[in-house]
Amino acid sequence: MGYNHRLVWLTSLARFIGYPAFVLTAALRLARPARIPDSKLLLGALYVIAVPAFWGVKNVVRDIARRREAKRLGAQVVPRVKGRWPGNIDVMIKLVKSVNGTYVAEVLDELSKEYGNTFNMRLLWDDMIVTIDHDVIKFMLATGFSSFGKGPKQQGRLEGFLGDGIFNRDGELWKFHRNMTRPFFVRERISEFELFDNYTQKLLSRIGEHVDTGVPVDVQDLYARLTIDAACEFLFSSSSLNTLSLPLPAAYKAEMGARGTTAPTSYGSFVSAFDEAQSIIPIRGRMGPYIWPVVEWKQDKVMACREVVNDWIAPLLESAIKRREGYIKAGGEKSQPAGDTFIDDLVSSTDDKTLIMDELVNILLAARDTHSNVLQKLRGEILEHVGADAAPTYDQIKGMKYLRAVLNETLRLFPPVPINERATYATCAIPTSSGQLYIPSGVQVMYSPLLMQRRQDLWGSDAWEFDPGRWLDERNQDFVKDPMRFVPFNAGPRICLGQQFAYNEASFVLVRLLQRFDKIELAMDAAPPGSVPPEGWRGKSGRIGVEKLPSVAYPALPALCVPGFVRQAPLETLLLNSRIVIIVAMHGLKTPTLFGLRTSSRPASPAPTKTSPPYVPPLVPTGSITPLDLSTPGSPIEGPTNNKDILPRRPLAKLHLPSAFRRASPSPAPAPTSNTASTGSNYLDALALRISEAAGKAIAPPTPPHNSDGLLLHGRRPLPAGRGLLLGQVIQSEIHSAAQGGQDLLRASLRALHRPLNVLLTNVSTLLAPLVVSAPTNVLVPAGPWVQLGASQAHALSLAILVAELLQSLDALPGDCAKVGGEGLRAIKQSLEGVISRVVQPVLTAVRTELTTLVDALEHAPLGGGKKDNPLVGPISIAVKVLTRVASVPGPVAGGAIAACEIAIVWRAMVALAHRKIDCSAPVRPTKSLSTKSSGPLKTSPPIKPKSTLPRRLTPPNTPPPTRFLLPTSRPPSPPLSIFPSVQLANDAKAVLGMLDIMPRPAGDDAKEAVGEALVAFTKFCEVLVVYSTPGFDKDTLVQLIDGETSIAPSSLRSNNPLSNGSLRSSAPLSSSSSSSEEDELPALLVLPALLHGTSVAALLEIDESAYRERCLSGFGRAEASEGVVIRAVLARLEEVDVSVPEWVKVWMQSRAEE
Repeated sequence: MGYNHRLVWLTSLARFIGYPAFVLTAALRLARPARIPDSKLLLGALYVIAVPAFWGVKNVVRDIARRREAKRLGAQVVPRVKGRWPGNIDVMIKLVKSVNGTYVAEVLDELSKEYGNTFNMRLLWDDMIVTIDHDVIKFMLATGFSSFGKGPKQQGRLEGFLGDGIFNRDGELWKFHRNMTRPFFVRERISEFELFDNYTQKLLSRIGEHVDTGVPVDVQDLYARLTIDAACEFLFSSSSLNTLSLPLPAAYKAEMGARGTTAPTSYGSFVSAFDEAQSIIPIRGRMGPYIWPVVEWKQDKVMACREVVNDWIAPLLESAIKRREGYIKAGGEKSQPAGDTFIDDLVSSTDDKTLIMDELVNILLAARDTHSNVLQKLRGEILEHVGADAAPTYDQIKGMKYLRAVLNETLRLFPPVPINERATYATCAIPTSSGQLYIPSGVQVMYSPLLMQRRQDLWGSDAWEFDPGRWLDERNQDFVKDPMRFVPFNAGPRICLGQQFAYNEASFVLVRLLQRFDKIELAMDAAPPGSVPPEGWRGKSGRIGVEKLPSVAYPALPALCVPGFVRQAPLETLLLNSRIVIIVAMHGLKTPTLFGLRTSSRPASPAPTKTSPPYVPPLVPTGSITPLDLSTPGSPIEGPTNNKDILPRRPLAKLHLPSAFRRASPSPAPAPTSNTASTGSNYLDALALRISEAAGKAIAPPTPPHNSDGLLLHGRRPLPAGRGLLLGQVIQSEIHSAAQGGQDLLRASLRALHRPLNVLLTNVSTLLAPLVVSAPTNVLVPAGPWVQLGASQAHALSLAILVAELLQSLDALPGDCAKVGGEGLRAIKQSLEGVISRVVQPVLTAVRTELTTLVDALEHAPLGGGKKDNPLVGPISIAVKVLTRVASVPGPVAGGAIAACEIAIVWRAMVALAHRKIDCSAPVRPTKSLSTKSSGPLKTSPPIKPKSTLPRRLTPPNTPPPTRFLLPTSRPPSPPLSIFPSVQLANDAKAVLGMLDIMPRPAGDDAKEAVGEALVAFTKFCEVLVVYSTPGFDKDTLVQLIDGETSIAPSSLRSNNPLSNGSLRSSAPLSSSSSSSEEDELPALLVLPALLHGTSVAALLEIDESAYRERCLSGFGRAEASEGVVIRAVLARLEEVDVSVPEWVKVWMQSRAEE
């Protein structure tokens, strides 16, 4: 059964009414019968009142809990919109009406100006957070990706149209779709331009036909057909669609669809259904999950559109299935696709037609709506790089910087998806420039790339203007430092796979188009009603007064936002046939600042020749260019003007593409440098500026040397050590200076640090995100990246070192800072610590997991091999290298993590050795046998004479025959050396101790001391095993060793470990003391299995072994805490069962239980 919006709505209604009714019923039953009202009318009124009362109380309690949690996290609650009506119903109505009645996202823009860049609309008492803050969007899409997803509400709105496709799923199903789709967008496939050239020539041919006859043509419809045809052949290897050959919409009579004109063909109905579905879905989002199912109760409108789309796609799917069946009948492998297309791969992966259809609709949605179909381009750059006739190559398109700037600028102003949405799966405290924002789990978060990419504080005062120059001058440095302010193709793990495909197709079509056509002009008389801004929009700020865009997702560039018609230019009738003029009616071109103006009779620029001088853009006026008057199309504005640089407004029929764009807007003047002795906002602004500059230099990529040691990553070297210390010195110097001005100035200076440090934190997180996408595995492989130090690992470590050095500097601020601003810097410090943990913790977890798996094996089998080939030598030596690299990160964060890892490994080794089952009934060292026949004691060899007593031989000995030292073939091999199990256990413990002792000590006195104490405990454990394996051992000495009252000579613990020099750093002799110390005691639960002659404590107590170890033997602290309870339980159990335990062991257990 498919998705049923009615059933989902009825289920929500049942919960909405049922919970309050259940609570009221339970309350009435608990009350005395005399208090239950007899009147059914009064009882019904109580049930009615219970619904708003229950949910009102629940919302109040939830808000209080969230405010407390936000305070605990050091974050601030998102400000809430205050509407005039309860539940912000008036805001919801305004949003619904804005879909078709206002400029796209105009309502959200107005709310952001009132409540800030992030606010909570709280529609119908349901949280709906809206943000245009690039820091929040960066966290949602990249750094905090795992905490966000589509969410059930958005999936419900899209279910009828997208189903189980890639754009409507999270988790493993999304990963499955993405991994299946990624191979079809590799560079080799998207850089072959033969496909683009084929359909571009068809497009130009259709335009030429209409221009020759003087009949306008809808270029939006043509571009949509081109993208559909190209996408079908690229994904399905099917050219049968051929929509470019079908009838086109008629000029002057075309009807507006959801996003453009419609054509009376099967293709036109498909496009209408496709666009209609995309216009319904945003309205659903503004109504909320409880309103739109009621509005569409009779029919799911999106499902109806999907049926039309399915009818169009079904033949493609049936053809692929038949091709698959024929491939199998011909003897093809079932695991291989019948062809190299996307649909063939889908058919070979699954037989579920519904899943295949869902994925095809999702991919077609991306293929149609992310293509950049534009007419903005400098013709001079095309002619200079490509020429007038040749088809552009991949390298030529890559070399046209201004072409990419035009595409980027258009994508900035007109992103493909103006408004998007996510849902939180976990509570988040998102770092922003103004502090951390608290966003609870289970909340819808709407973000607008369109509004963010038009913010004046991010893009300058001319953010609303079309200026490709911002991508080529010094203003582009702001984007380089913070690339997440530009996300037209999404970002993070969900970034659009077809991004480069869209850039290549748009560039190719644009180049070919402008090679043939010279001018672009508007023909407003051919545009259908509804494609121009209403009269009431005139005079509004921004771009509202000059263009009209659909409020739904639209193609990436404004050239496709409304229909455009081309026809022969009225002033060009006498020109040669080789010159064709295009007149386009598109609202995206209604501002002359987009292209500039020139006379329409100017001849076309010739193609460059070998003798032609290099292209030089002509000068343009320095003054502003006035916008067009849409109320009087075709009539110029006459009359004098006071500014000679201002060009007079021209009629709409004269707007076309010039040879150069207007000059780039000047960059803002640098902020003045303030004197540290000054006070007020100027000083604080200068302080923040200096810290920002120092932070930018700290993470700036170093110049690659000639020998980069293979550590270059995307042209960057790892950051050198010491940059964090330099940045910290700058901060310390500024804070020391501020402290001289009193407590108030110190407080203000600390607050001024928040913004630059938060920006630095965000930039570091962005650089780190692709480096720590997945947890490391197989770390202890000799050729692993953490052993050989790969490029990604080196870059991640360099960022962690930078942050750790900065954290040390912040911790070293004067004591007064902790009093007045410690709370203010606490959140930043915690975020910096989180960055270090993201690098260090996964590596240490992998090392700990892989090593503990090896040391756990010591419980069941002795340590095999010799000195240099036992199974622990290699892994531990590799682990030492990895831990040494991680230990290069300074500070207590990395030191504490390393200490925890090493202590856990030491403890697991001790537990494994302590639980090895050995027979201690006859503690006598056996005789070493050298052959199968020898059973008696070994014969002692005669003593060797000293070298000085041997007679000196003057003649060399005779050379013996070659066969003299060969063993007879019948001699059997010598049996292995027999050794007592308890002796083997002691030898294994000493060997493991020697290997673990060479692990690097972490930074920090506390961490180093903790690791040292763990190794000292292991040393004492080895001492106990050595004494216990000695024949006729002294029981009092053994008890004193366990209780930490004595020690043995360290020479008995000298290790044969090939990784060390034979001495132990942690096995210094313990001074004999008359008074015992609890710190020197070994945990009784560690030595108890050996003292019980191999009997398991868990088996003795009849409990689960794994549960016992988890609760009582998971660490030093847990073992000490559980010691008394377990020992008393064992003593009680020994009274009930017949287990042979020496009396001195019971006495020792009794003494430890009483402590």
